[in-house]
This record gives sequence, structure tokens and C-alpha cells, in this order.
Amino acid sequence: MPRTTWSRCSATRASPPPADDIADIATDPHYRERGTLVTVEDPDFGALPMPAPMPRLSKTAGAVTHPGARVLIRHLS
Repeated sequence: MPRTTWSRCSATRASPPPADDIADIATDPHYRERGTLVTVEDPDFGALPMPAPMPRLSKTAGAVTHPGARVLIRHLS
């Protein structure tokens, strides 16, 4: 939650809004539309939602190409 929101809540003694947990984030279409989450295929688990690289840079855009450790283990073996 942004500090300004927290400050306003504290100053007025209002309850802060609830924060999304990871299950909410993974199913929220807004995160997908903004490109915050991407789907990566895993041979064992199928389609996995994963966080996209941040920040998004125009000249050196990042990408998620695999879900992680399995590729690294294969590469190091």
C-alpha cells in the first residue's frame, strides 16, 4: 500500500483497504492486462502464472522463458 494512503488512513483513523494475497493477484484480470503476470508452460505442472520482469524497459525488455530451477539444473549437469 502506498505510504500516502497509509498516512491518510492513520490521520483519519480509518481502516486501510485490504491487500491482495497471491491467490487474488494470480486470478485478477487487471494484473494480466497490465502485463504484471505472464504464463509460462512447465512440462510437469502445465501453465504457471509468474511475475513479469519489472521495470519494463523499452531498449532492454526482460522476458520469462522458463519456470526456473529445472533448466538451471539441466544446464549445470
